[in-house]
Amino acid sequence: MIQFLFGLISFGMLSAFFYFVCKFLRKYEKKGFVVEILVSVVIVQIFKWSFIDITRVPSSSMEKTLIPGDFVLVSKLHYGPRTPSTLLQIPLTHQTTKFFEFKSYLDWLQIPCFRFPGFTTIKTNDVVVFNTPSENDIPMDVRRFFVKRAIGLPGQRVRMVNGRYYVNNKKSQDPPLKIYEFVLKTSDKLHKNWFKKYNITEYEYFYKNSAGMHLYTLKILAKYDIDKTVEDIKNDPYTQSIMLKKQLDQGTFVAKFDGYIDIVNWGGTDGILVPKKGLKIELNKSNIDMYWHYMKSEMNKFIERKNGYEIYLNGKVITDYTFLHDYYFMIGDNIYDSCDSRYWGFVRDDEIYAKPLFTIFSKSQDSLLGGLKFRFLKGMWD
Repeated sequence: MIQFLFGLISFGMLSAFFYFVCKFLRKYEKKGFVVEILVSVVIVQIFKWSFIDITRVPSSSMEKTLIPGDFVLVSKLHYGPRTPSTLLQIPLTHQTTKFFEFKSYLDWLQIPCFRFPGFTTIKTNDVVVFNTPSENDIPMDVRRFFVKRAIGLPGQRVRMVNGRYYVNNKKSQDPPLKIYEFVLKTSDKLHKNWFKKYNITEYEYFYKNSAGMHLYTLKILAKYDIDKTVEDIKNDPYTQSIMLKKQLDQGTFVAKFDGYIDIVNWGGTDGILVPKKGLKIELNKSNIDMYWHYMKSEMNKFIERKNGYEIYLNGKVITDYTFLHDYYFMIGDNIYDSCDSRYWGFVRDDEIYAKPLFTIFSKSQDSLLGGLKFRFLKGMWD
């Protein structure tokens, strides 16, 4: 209820801002169509803020679900419209202008950002558009948009074992278009029909090693039953071995937690706890490094860290902390080519932007007329 009231206050401030803009433009009514165009831009901007928008997919992290360059229609109403905090911005732009690449906003005038109630909440495996948490030097509502899948919800524990998601120690159902990569060793060079037999459309031949084995990398979609496909390949007479691809990176967020092996094996036996609004945690040397950034972002100048592991809130030492926001753990379906929560951590609730609905323009080769493609994103919701 309090959040809704704050939202109304913020909406009132926005309405007043747009009212004075329109009143200023009325002085130039004699300019004719120029004023009409400017008023139309203001109306479109309000519509984009409160109802729907179009977002461009920036990377291959959600391939095959979404293709880089896809233009996706997104709904603000599902999770609730979020009031903008950056008022002084060139209309119909986001972070930079389209052609000249200069900053399209001024950050010295900021108002509080609040969210109106939506008619649904984020559920496990939902695909979500959000502002990247990693651009800390930019106002939140003008940061770049990322599109990922919500693997862990507030209060849940998440981990990954051989690329499989576990939530609260239960194996989570894989999205159908999630990509697994394997390293394959064979006794002979393979024909393309061999890969077709196992529903493998993407593979790469590396070389023939000194032992006479041929090395490949394979991409297999989760919808083809990974366990069965791998077992069938193991039993193939040409196969010497097949192993899930490993990828070690000590600079990741998940590497801070116990049980880290590589980016497809992390979280240990218990999993990583995703913060939840109202959740109280006991502070100790084993978790301060993991959660300090989020405590600092919530309390700002009122919280300090001294001598490594001493936390001061309003000048007093604290031994526990209660979170003020909900957080989410987001991962791309292309798990080997996705910069996501494994690298930069949790997504805060006010960074959530919208829910994708369908693709309206695609760069994929099967799109019509060189790009037009009206496709509901069913694979995103399975």
